[in-house]
Amino acid sequence: MTDWVSIFRQAAASDAPMVSMPPWQGCARFDAFDSEYDACERGAGLADRTYRGLLEVTGKDRAGWLHNLTTNHIARLKTGEGTYAFALDSKGRILFDMNVLVLADRIWLDLDIRWLDRARAHFEKYKVIEDVTVSDRTSAFLRLSLMGSGAGGVLALFGPSNVAIAPHFQVCHLTIEGADVACFRHDLCGVPATDLLVPAESAEPTFGKLRACPEVTLVGYDAVNAHRIESAVPWPVSEINDSVLPGETGQTARAVSIDKGCYLGQEIVERMRTRGSLARHLVLIRCDGETVPEPGGKLRVDNEDVGHVTSACIAPKHRAPLALAYARPAESSAGARVRIEWADGATDGHFVPRPDLR
Repeated sequence: MTDWVSIFRQAAASDAPMVSMPPWQGCARFDAFDSEYDACERGAGLADRTYRGLLEVTGKDRAGWLHNLTTNHIARLKTGEGTYAFALDSKGRILFDMNVLVLADRIWLDLDIRWLDRARAHFEKYKVIEDVTVSDRTSAFLRLSLMGSGAGGVLALFGPSNVAIAPHFQVCHLTIEGADVACFRHDLCGVPATDLLVPAESAEPTFGKLRACPEVTLVGYDAVNAHRIESAVPWPVSEINDSVLPGETGQTARAVSIDKGCYLGQEIVERMRTRGSLARHLVLIRCDGETVPEPGGKLRVDNEDVGHVTSACIAPKHRAPLALAYARPAESSAGARVRIEWADGATDGHFVPRPDLR
C-alpha cells in the first residue's frame, strides 16, 4: 500500500515533524500552524483523509435494507444524493456514524477507518434473505479534502463550478489528470469542504496536479482539528462512540429522521426526543491560562463530577485552550464556571455557546 503520509510530507518540502499520534491522524503539520489554519478557512487547504474507510453496498434490496438499519431516511434518496446517519444497537447507542452516498447501481458508506470491522460485522449480522452484498472498497481510492473559501475556484478548474457549494453529500464528478474523481460536499471541520475519492491507480498524478495549483496549501491534522473543535463538530471515537446516544451529540437534526418509521434502536431515540430530556450533552469550554486539558479529564462543578473532556486544542478564535466535553445540562449553561482535572494537571474555565453546524 502506498505510504501517503510520506508522499504528503515530501510534497510539502517542510521540516515540520511527523505527528506522534496513531497513524490514522497522519501528519501534524506541513508548515507553520497559523498558515495552515488560515488556509482551511480563507484559502484552499488540501488535507489527507486516508483515515476514512469506504464500504460499498450492492444488490436490489440495498436501499430498503440500509433504511431499516440506519437513523436517517435512505429509501427516498435519489441517485447522486446523500445524507449523514448513525447505526445503532438495540439500546439506541451509537455503533458508528457514516455518510451515505447513493450512486446509480450502488451505495457508498463513508466512515472512519476504525469503524470498518465493526460496521462489516454489524451489517453481516442483519443480512437474512435480502439481496445485498457489502464490500470494503477503502484501498480502491485515495481520500483527500479540499477546504476553505478558495476551494471552489480550484475545483472549478476540473469540472462544474458549483461543486463546492452543492448540497451536502451530493455526489459530483471531476476529471483530474484523466481520472474520474467522485466528490461530495462535507464540512468535516465546520468550514466549507469537499471530499475527493481519487481512484488508486490515478492517485499520484491527481494529487500532484492539485498540489501544483498555486492556491493550494497542504494542511495537517492540527489545523483541521482546531477548526472542528472551535465549530463543536463531534468526531468518531472521540465524541461519537457506543457510550453515546444520538441526542447527546447534538446531531439529531441532520442524522435522524423522525418520520421514517422503524429502524434498529428507534424506540429509544423517539422516547428521548418526545420527552426532551438528556442526561448529558456536548459542550464547549474555554479554559483559563495556557494548559490544554487531556481527553478524559473530569469536569467538576461545586466539587461534583458533571462530565468529561473528549477533545481539546489551542483555539485561535478564542486565543485560549478550548475543550469539547460531555456535561450535564443543568450545570453547563453558557458562562457557568467549571474545573477540569486529569491525572497530572488541572485548569479552570467556563462554558461557551456551541456554534450551529452549517
